[in-house]
Amino acid sequence: MSGGATEPVDEILMAYVDLISEEGLRSEEVRKFEEIHSSNPEVSSYLASVRELHIAERIARFWRAGTPILWAVSVALFGGVTALSMWRASNVSDLSAKVQMQSEQISVAKPWGWIKPNVFSQETSPAQYLRNLASVLERDWQKIEADTTSRSDIGRRLAEFRLGCTTLLFSELEPLPPEIAGQIRELCHAWSAQIDDQLADVEEEFVTVSEAKTSLTRLISSIVSEFNNVAESLS
Repeated sequence: MSGGATEPVDEILMAYVDLISEEGLRSEEVRKFEEIHSSNPEVSSYLASVRELHIAERIARFWRAGTPILWAVSVALFGGVTALSMWRASNVSDLSAKVQMQSEQISVAKPWGWIKPNVFSQETSPAQYLRNLASVLERDWQKIEADTTSRSDIGRRLAEFRLGCTTLLFSELEPLPPEIAGQIRELCHAWSAQIDDQLADVEEEFVTVSEAKTSLTRLISSIVSEFNNVAESLS
């Protein structure tokens, strides 16, 4: 991996796909691989897309488990042929489009927060745009928190929240100035990693349902505060 910066992008990504499939996103080997290639913006952006595809596969497991999901995803996407396998046979330039397609095609029976339709399509001021995104997330979580009582429930909520972050990452965020949109995406990458860790802890039963709910509530409160702080700076 020492000469990664000069390797063809597709070869780097193929190696990354193999590594996260074998080791998982939280492994030390994956972290080192990402550090080595982070200096190449082109490669780094594609690595983020591969991570999103990997997370989408894990999210899909909760939706297969009898949850009230309205499936609009084709069998080819999640039925037998994994998203990563599809990527391996596709052109590298199509990677981000595949992530966006997944976010748009999966429909949750009772969408909340950032997976609500058109939540990122608002014509308003930059400050109000951020306040609206913070408000819908906080308000909707407060409505469903009490009904999140089982491990399956909290797993689905985390999966849905993670999909919301994916949607944000690939949204235009048009009301925001480019530098602010970039700042929000950087923050969302960090939040996504936290959700990934929380979801893994729930899957592996490292935490109780109550502990997982508390962690998610704290994360949402932190995100809401961050959005409102940035909005205040724009007012």
